Amino acid sequence: MSHKPMHPDLMNMFKGVIQYKKKYAGQFIVVKFGGALAADPEVITHIAEQASFLQHSFDAHIVLVHGGGIQIDNALKREKITPQKDNAGLRITDLATLKTSDAALRALNGEVVSIFNAAAPDIKAVGMSGYDAQIISASPTSDDPENYTGHIQKIDTDYLKHVMSFGRGDVIPVIYPICHNPGVEEGENRLNVNADEVASKLAAELGAKRLILCSDVTGVLDHERNLIPHMSIDEVDQKIAEGVITGGMIQKVRCAAHAAELIPSGAVVILDGRNETSVITEFLHPDGSGTLVSTPDTLKAEGIVP
Repeated sequence: MSHKPMHPDLMNMFKGVIQYKKKYAGQFIVVKFGGALAADPEVITHIAEQASFLQHSFDAHIVLVHGGGIQIDNALKREKITPQKDNAGLRITDLATLKTSDAALRALNGEVVSIFNAAAPDIKAVGMSGYDAQIISASPTSDDPENYTGHIQKIDTDYLKHVMSFGRGDVIPVIYPICHNPGVEEGENRLNVNADEVASKLAAELGAKRLILCSDVTGVLDHERNLIPHMSIDEVDQKIAEGVITGGMIQKVRCAAHAAELIPSGAVVILDGRNETSVITEFLHPDGSGTLVSTPDTLKAEGIVP
């Protein structure tokens, strides 16, 4: 019985999957999304389908982190609490804001997990906060006892890996960024931490191969609104000074640059989370997806620059 040879395009695609599977098998990939993306069931469905593909086809380990600034602001408005932010645009959290934020994020987390499990029944999304089982410990950003904003101090990656190893290793943690304050023995021991910081530190502690920051734009754009496919961390301040990186993207790119310095792979990608294939395109296409923010060594090692 004779067989037709495989079409060249299919052969190349097959070889590409095998190549990338070798590259990412057993590696951690942290994906962060929030705000409008976290409130869109279609976006969550796309992320779930892509996470399932990476987990099963590449044998990668996926960890999801989500924020929920829009959801928190809406909850604060319902409670008639005025949101407070510092000069950098980061939320200042008093006790009422903390409790309202936690409740809003806990509800959002449940919705995300529900959509995720319905969209990708071959994996098990497990929702949790940073303070559940004291997975993520944080310290206050100031000495003000009324300020419940924190920075990450420690992550229990052993516990997280243990959770992910249940069953056939198909568990995907879905984490929201209210964390544990170990310095408080009595009273309120939760702290609100920026979701980008949680994702960055998680990626660093897990030694992630990639940190994916899902946004509502295709990536970092130049003055002509064209995508900048890759950027060295050494270029970030210059592009901010030139007005190429503006507004809310400044904080995201700076966070990406800082994370790139912490992660052994030195690779962080800012991409359009609304696109149904943007995450897997990053791993299957030679040009990737979105903007790769990385160390100069990573750009050279991956053959992006000579």
